Amino acid sequence: MTDEERARIETTVKCELGDYADKLEPNEAYMRCVSFVRGIQYGSQDAKLCNFTSRLLEEYRMKLICNKEKGV
Repeated sequence: MTDEERARIETTVKCELGDYADKLEPNEAYMRCVSFVRGIQYGSQDAKLCNFTSRLLEEYRMKLICNKEKGV
């Protein structure tokens, strides 16, 4: 996978996870984020992309936990 392809996928993943986090309740958003990220990871088999998506998923997990505690 080229760096350009990876960058495009990373942007898409960020946007998709952001949409889930902003539009859904925290539990549903996290489940969709996990499903989406795992699909990307299994489909790509690219180590750099897998590492990126794992870090991003953890970031959104923490964000969603905070939102759930606030009652958002």
